[in-house]
Amino acid sequence: MFHDRRTWTLADIDSPRELTEKLTQQTFVLCQGFRWNGLLLLNDSLSEDGAQEYGVVDAESGIQLDSLTVSWMTPERFLACLEEVAKREPEATAFGSIDLAERTDRHGYGSPEGPCSLCA
Repeated sequence: MFHDRRTWTLADIDSPRELTEKLTQQTFVLCQGFRWNGLLLLNDSLSEDGAQEYGVVDAESGIQLDSLTVSWMTPERFLACLEEVAKREPEATAFGSIDLAERTDRHGYGSPEGPCSLCA
């Protein structure tokens, strides 16, 4: 992950097509992540109005499996990449891993601390 201190609020997604539609048709605040099929797609973009970059992380181990620049993909290409990454076994990668307990669902409008500076 490019950002070593960013935290994310996760939204559960039911299908790869729903995730494809959201990520290829919209932009999201920098602290938004998505959970689907044992994977986390965590916004690793530099700004909301720049290229939308998502780190793909195994939800159980915290190992980053890939990084996808969604802004540069057609919906069909993104869906194909997502389905390919979903088939991978988590193992040590050059991307490394992150501490999910410390960096997911730890902020936002529902938390006592309130929203972070990225979603305020």
